[in-house]
Amino acid sequence: MVNRRRKKFAAAVTLVEVMAAAAVLVVVIIGASAYRYHAALQEKRAAMQMTSSQFASLLCESWRGAGSTEMYDPRTALGASLPLKKVRASRDAAPDGFTILGRYVANIDDVAYNALLSWRNATPSLRELNVVVGWSQLNPGTPDPDKVDKLYKLTTYVSR
Repeated sequence: MVNRRRKKFAAAVTLVEVMAAAAVLVVVIIGASAYRYHAALQEKRAAMQMTSSQFASLLCESWRGAGSTEMYDPRTALGASLPLKKVRASRDAAPDGFTILGRYVANIDDVAYNALLSWRNATPSLRELNVVVGWSQLNPGTPDPDKVDKLYKLTTYVSR
């Protein structure tokens, strides 16, 4: 007969194995948390860019539909549906050859969007309308046009 005696702790887990498993678990949790953080951050950035493109499109199409492009005021054209403030900034510089119509600020979803409207005559019968919407990803609620770090540009044409 063979003597089959078990060692006293043969089926137990050692402290080293427990520590290694805990370290792997910590790395997985930190990785999952970083992924969720960056996913939420990218979602917020994408939402700000979509809102800026919709805002630029609203301004551009409203301006295009107005009778006089030189006298357009989005505050009166859009009314109370989108409260806008007219502002001045030290960086009010239109693209080359364009005339500034005005700079406006709208606060949408706690993000301040700065819109610069400008125009120029492309041909004797065609006018180019330019809308540049800017916002700050670092300080989204700041209405200061000098703090803008992201831009969305939209240009359309209208018959004169």
